[in-house]
Amino acid sequence: MHSMEFKNFQMQFLYSLLDIPLHGTECRARNRFVRIISERAGEIEKERIALNEKYADKKKPKLDNGNYNITPAKLEKFKKEYEDLMNEKFVIDILPSNKDDIGLVKNLIFNSQKGLNIFEGQMYEQICQAFETQQPNNGMGQKSKKQGTA
Repeated sequence: MHSMEFKNFQMQFLYSLLDIPLHGTECRARNRFVRIISERAGEIEKERIALNEKYADKKKPKLDNGNYNITPAKLEKFKKEYEDLMNEKFVIDILPSNKDDIGLVKNLIFNSQKGLNIFEGQMYEQICQAFETQQPNNGMGQKSKKQGTA
């Protein structure tokens, strides 16, 4: 069995690549794949909110976006933990039940007609590499893991 590895910071861009009009089988396969990455995106957001609350200046009211101000003394710690969170690996197992869906999604991504700026082009390349270089499964599928751990 094999798996694909992404980084948490790639989830939003991956989702945007797949946000295209589709029909039939391609649409269903894309939606099943998006469900997997959407679940991870929800987990990332919960962890981001917890970090914001951990380092918040709760003496001040929340900002318009619902976040707290972070005290200047704690800002560097927050940035470091947030960067670590966004650089965690997200592993998706390639199973008999999702292999065809992943193959269809791979084709959608590789044949994308979306115009990309230089930053998006670099992220697109990283995502394509994740689909090209599937790794043997080590039992960590569909979970995040900190970079550098097995």
